[in-house]
Amino acid sequence: MSNDAIIVDRGYRTWGGTRGGIRSIRWAITVDTLRRAFGLGRRARAKIFPWALMALASLIALVVTGLYIAAGTVTGGLPPDLLAQLPGHPELFGLYSAIALVFVAVVGPGMLIPDRRDGTLSLILSRPLTVMDYLWAKALAFVLVVGAIQVVPQLVLWIGRAAVTNDFLAYVREAGPVLWQVPVISAATILAQGAVLVLAASWINRTGIAAAAFLGTWAAAAPVMGELSRLDIPGFRFLALGNLSEHAEIISRWVFGLPMGVSSMRSAGFDPWASAVVLLVLVVVAGIAVVHRYRGLA
Repeated sequence: MSNDAIIVDRGYRTWGGTRGGIRSIRWAITVDTLRRAFGLGRRARAKIFPWALMALASLIALVVTGLYIAAGTVTGGLPPDLLAQLPGHPELFGLYSAIALVFVAVVGPGMLIPDRRDGTLSLILSRPLTVMDYLWAKALAFVLVVGAIQVVPQLVLWIGRAAVTNDFLAYVREAGPVLWQVPVISAATILAQGAVLVLAASWINRTGIAAAAFLGTWAAAAPVMGELSRLDIPGFRFLALGNLSEHAEIISRWVFGLPMGVSSMRSAGFDPWASAVVLLVLVVVAGIAVVHRYRGLA
């Protein structure tokens, strides 16, 4: 026998650190989903689109806020005629909703599909983690990133307008409701877009096709149902309820106290609260369907 035999210590040892439990696992999945959404740890081209959209949203907020600050610096206040020409929270909400829509369509499918497509879902669920824990972690990541696009710029604008007002307390009394209106409207938009997204991304295993299905449902099929609801055919007015892209706008106008304008829901004779009911039913149906889908995969 050879006398050159050696023992190699590979350094294998048990984990000696703190065991975080289920909360740490859920938070780890949330962080990993956020990193994937922004392309962190991936190639440079995966970072371009999400960071470009975030930069665009931030730039618009800074420009509009700068206009308010400049107006207050030059004139010593905000004259009513100048204030009327600058975009406010309702106008910017529609713009940020459009940016969030593009972000959800392009980045959203990547939050769910890769785990299922690459076979890592079974590995993740092999740990002491339930399907509900996994889905809640993914939902939290989605709410954080999409909510930031809609809420943070509005908060920046609110602070910027408060900085140039002559009477801060009067401004708070007048514009204070914005601090709850924006989160409520953003929540309605996030729930509506998120429900349609998960229904597409939970059954389609290719991100490009899932994005096309989401946009097709939101931007094409829904408006068609709205137009069909205007036909003078018995029962067709209920098709207006399927115009998903219109509900968030109606809730926005409802909460901000703006005129409803022309819409298929109004033409069909439905009140704004009907949009809230439709979104609630959509979220419940989508949640039940997705949970059933992932429990079948676990």
